[in-house]
Amino acid sequence: MLLLLLLLAGPVICLLYGFNIVSRWRMRHVPGPRPSWLMGNVLQMGPPGKSHDAMQRWATEYGPVYRYFLGRRPCVVISDPELVRQVSVKRFINYHDRSLPLLQFGSACDSMFQNSGILFARQGCQAVACCCRCSLGKYWLGIRTACEPLFHTAALASYAPMMNRAVDQLLDKLQTGSHSGDGICVSELLKGMSMDVIGDTAFGVDFKAQKEGSSSRLVESAEARG
Repeated sequence: MLLLLLLLAGPVICLLYGFNIVSRWRMRHVPGPRPSWLMGNVLQMGPPGKSHDAMQRWATEYGPVYRYFLGRRPCVVISDPELVRQVSVKRFINYHDRSLPLLQFGSACDSMFQNSGILFARQGCQAVACCCRCSLGKYWLGIRTACEPLFHTAALASYAPMMNRAVDQLLDKLQTGSHSGDGICVSELLKGMSMDVIGDTAFGVDFKAQKEGSSSRLVESAEARG
């Protein structure tokens, strides 16, 4: 008798798990493509690197707000700029539980994307940079609130002179290199300029990354960590 119950319950449990009935019921009023069992809408997203085509097509068909399923996981897409602004800026306090982004077919994003920035911070991360982008709940909310003044219009405008100084140094190096005929590593020059901009704007310190180049201890430390 018990074996019979298990045989009958097994397929039902698999169906309920694969269809994620609870999430589908909660999101029944949000338009979107019909998901399949267990795979959701993954197969409809096309080959790797082409999922944005499917999302654009769904936005045209279902409107500026729609949902799709990445496997069992429901995802809500907002394509209207004003709605994105409402969620990300004006009402960000109500949308502080962010899940980590996934690549095509549900694979996790690379570790560098997960462990840096201010989008998805999670409490308990070991590095400060990681704590800014992989956090949830009140922890993320505190980080976002602390960082928000740095991105106000007036603050951004005040960064322009410092950024211009770094760009001027970059242009001087490019011009010198073009006259000398020596090879130029553009990647290294851009890294140095970026570090100088970050040092001036975020910390008020001249890192001298462009002046010292690869001999800078700061540049060596950053390359060793990267």
